[in-house]
Amino acid sequence: MKRLLLLLLLSLGLVGLSNAVSSVDDYYTALCVTEKSTGFNWEDNNWKQYNFTQSKYVVNKLNPAEVSEFQCSETKDRNKDIYFSNDDEFETYGCYSIKRLGYDELVAKLDCSERWSTYPKQDGEKYPKMKKLEIVWCSLFKDFKFSPNGWFHSNAQVTSSSLESSSEYKDSLVLSVGKCSTI
Repeated sequence: MKRLLLLLLLSLGLVGLSNAVSSVDDYYTALCVTEKSTGFNWEDNNWKQYNFTQSKYVVNKLNPAEVSEFQCSETKDRNKDIYFSNDDEFETYGCYSIKRLGYDELVAKLDCSERWSTYPKQDGEKYPKMKKLEIVWCSLFKDFKFSPNGWFHSNAQVTSSSLESSSEYKDSLVLSVGKCSTI
């Protein structure tokens, strides 16, 4: 039984690797599963170190033409794309939603930076052809950085938590790592 499960996991991993995102117009879904998560909880007027349970996130790259006018404005402005000629990399924005699986929470549609590897630029091209989406990073209430078929990490950025030592409640501070796979 364990061998069958191992073969299934390996085959899913290989399928995920073959599903490389290779165009800014590839709208995809990735499942990101936390492998380790640690941080701090506020208890008895002091921070206590805590290991959190695994979470799963569903990440969707959205078509910016299908979201509200005020959402994903950076993605809609293609003039902000940047080509790094010395690194053969291209940076642009994509419109994403990130939802923690199993939780009813507000799902924002937000601009996330994308870093692409590229083929060498040909004569006359303004931008080179894309090779593969390497990294996406999103910042809103937390930093979430991931590769569509690779590692991710996130950390909760709590800006509303009180710094007063006598405060009865403070939001938890969480740092998580895991792996993503396109589905």
